[in-house]
Amino acid sequence: MKKNKIIIVVFSLTTLLITIGYMGYLYVYPKIVADAIVNKKYASIIPERYKNGFNLITDSINNKVSDVMKISEDKGITIDDLLKAIDEIKEEDVRDALEELYKTDLQSIEQVYSIGRKHIKFQAFDPDLLKDSFLKHVKMHHVERGLKYIKKHDLENQLDVQSGKRIAKQIIIQKQEKIMKKSKVKE
Repeated sequence: MKKNKIIIVVFSLTTLLITIGYMGYLYVYPKIVADAIVNKKYASIIPERYKNGFNLITDSINNKVSDVMKISEDKGITIDDLLKAIDEIKEEDVRDALEELYKTDLQSIEQVYSIGRKHIKFQAFDPDLLKDSFLKHVKMHHVERGLKYIKKHDLENQLDVQSGKRIAKQIIIQKQEKIMKKSKVKE
């Protein structure tokens, strides 16, 4: 009888720990990653030899997200629209787009946009509202570098699209909060 109670307690504690870990992965991890990018938190724990790369990546992401938010606002696309669009994107559509991008001899950003538009669908807003900005701001070397990085690090198989979506949404939310705080300080 005592042995059964021990087994039940151990099983319950194990289940609780697994649940806490999973919830942390779902909700805490995206916030930590977004904090590291948007607010440059945790920069002090990054080894010195990686700091330049970290700063380069975070600055690039922050600038691109700021640009997307500004351009979206100018086109009448709200933050909620952006967040809904991210939610609507399906993993298999992203994988199909990547597969076609890898198989295609890419010659232009227009071609990249068309492949993305063909595979990645959402209803939150008309993605063609952002087409001109995409064509203006995204360069072929960005796409080529990104595709090489994905392949080199096997990110297609390593990353969970749902986690990526949660991180992207958290970055937008934190960026918006940062903008709101700045505007309150100016008033």
